[in-house]
Amino acid sequence: MATKAKKPAVSKKRASKAPKQAPVSPPLDLSSPKERAVVDVLALAMSADDVVTSAEMKLAVAQMQAMLQLPKTDPLLTRELTDLINTSVLTIQAKGRGPVLDRALMQIETDDERRLLFALATSMTCADGVVADSEAKFLSQLRLGLGLTEAEALQGVAGVAAVMARRPAL
Repeated sequence: MATKAKKPAVSKKRASKAPKQAPVSPPLDLSSPKERAVVDVLALAMSADDVVTSAEMKLAVAQMQAMLQLPKTDPLLTRELTDLINTSVLTIQAKGRGPVLDRALMQIETDDERRLLFALATSMTCADGVVADSEAKFLSQLRLGLGLTEAEALQGVAGVAAVMARRPAL
């Protein structure tokens, strides 16, 4: 005679749930030379007048978040982007503006990338509401380095102006 196996007793108590933890963001790694080039050019634009303002830093971080499609609400990613941009500024101070710009320009290959990079740099120099002579000089250098015509550069500036006019103040 076969005996039936007893089923294990099941507790009617609800299993306690582990507390929810905030999602952990993967460490940010801008290992792509193009992404590093963008960070470097943003840092060059921010520091062209020898002053990096909090408005410029916020704009640089927001631009990188948008470009990399990162969540804007993640404080860890925001901190990491800020650190990467600060590291770029320190590299510029250590190596000089020319070598950093030359290295960045080598990574930019297409016309769309050139126009986008110029527009991003233009918006950085406008972040504090004043374009100093040193910032205008940097934009001129960048335009020439990117091989943009004056007309293409003006289109980029006009696009930045239109976007900034619609954007709330930082």
